Amino acid sequence: MLKNIAWFFLYKTPEFIFSQNNVFSHACSTPLTILMSNLEADVCGSNQTSENRAKTSLEAVNKLYKIIQSVNQSDEFNEKFRVSTAINEVLCLMRGKIDYKCFESKLLINNDLFLIGNKLYFQEALTCIFNNSIEAYKDIEQKPVSFIVRKVNDQLRIDEIDYGSGMNFIFQKLVIIKGMTTKKNGMGLGLHFAKKTVENIFSGKMMIRSTVGLGTHITWIIPLQKPCSQNLLPS
Repeated sequence: MLKNIAWFFLYKTPEFIFSQNNVFSHACSTPLTILMSNLEADVCGSNQTSENRAKTSLEAVNKLYKIIQSVNQSDEFNEKFRVSTAINEVLCLMRGKIDYKCFESKLLINNDLFLIGNKLYFQEALTCIFNNSIEAYKDIEQKPVSFIVRKVNDQLRIDEIDYGSGMNFIFQKLVIIKGMTTKKNGMGLGLHFAKKTVENIFSGKMMIRSTVGLGTHITWIIPLQKPCSQNLLPS
């Protein structure tokens, strides 16, 4: 049953326009997929311990609960949230996908650094760029990723680097268009969603630099003193 629900969210969502319901569907896909994978691993057996799978599944359930809360209570969509907490929640949720032996993470920010805006969108956009990096490695088992967060003057800067297949100049322009993807089973939503969120919700910039065979470097620049936009992204 859970697999059918996840399949509905992942593949049966109507044409992707940025509305509250579509963000809900898109945001649910990652925790639902994690729950699916962990439950299937419990059935089939794997090297990962049941305790670790249970922890990740619990984090996925908590994430779904927060998503549902944020959708049902629209006044919480624009909130003051701690940047380090929001990022660490995403990293915990991605534990099942990221190989931490190959993952370099540097959060060079204070705990008192806040953003005011849509925390759900911020976290989902971050999940999208992580998924993009992991999928860039295709069938390679070890997937090194570098992730650096810092404050530069009055701006939040996030750098996420993979060393996967990379993209030529044309594909770098195409992947941010809705529906365009270089992945075999991709939907063409992730980087488009991330760019729209950073630029339209948080008044920032998202830049992509990539070289075929060397990998991709994604940078977010978000002003810390500029007011954020309201709930919904324009279509």
